[in-house]
Amino acid sequence: MELTKFPALKTLRIQRNPVVSELGPIVARQSVIARLPNIVRLNQSEVRSRERTDAEKGYLRAVSASIHQEQGVDLFAAISSAASSAGSGAGGAGAGSDRAVDGAAATAAVVAALSDEQRAQLESQHPRFLELLTTHGAEMVGGLSGGSTHQR
Repeated sequence: MELTKFPALKTLRIQRNPVVSELGPIVARQSVIARLPNIVRLNQSEVRSRERTDAEKGYLRAVSASIHQEQGVDLFAAISSAASSAGSGAGGAGAGSDRAVDGAAATAAVVAALSDEQRAQLESQHPRFLELLTTHGAEMVGGLSGGSTHQR
């Protein structure tokens, strides 16, 4: 998305655009919101915090599904496995706050374990994917909570 080259962009109108016609207005809106972290108004309506979080998670699911289909790599399964390994290595699953730390640490470990080639490919095709995976990955894995705190 060429618009990522404009980090100061805060307001955008994409109505009556061929891309919107192809994707549909809801998918197009979510895609723009997920990819452009500074957008505060889209098509003359405010981008709310919950909408941004939902759009970012939807983007993560779509990209992750594509990676799984193309490369056979299931990043969410890897996060879950890393959290389980960390939990069993620390004497069990532990309390809720320990699970949050485990989830965040597991996500960071999976991101760190990506090869330079995988990282470069992801960043070129999906510039915010690794950032969003680090932010939301743990909370998107069943049974885990946590992840980095993310404020806007």
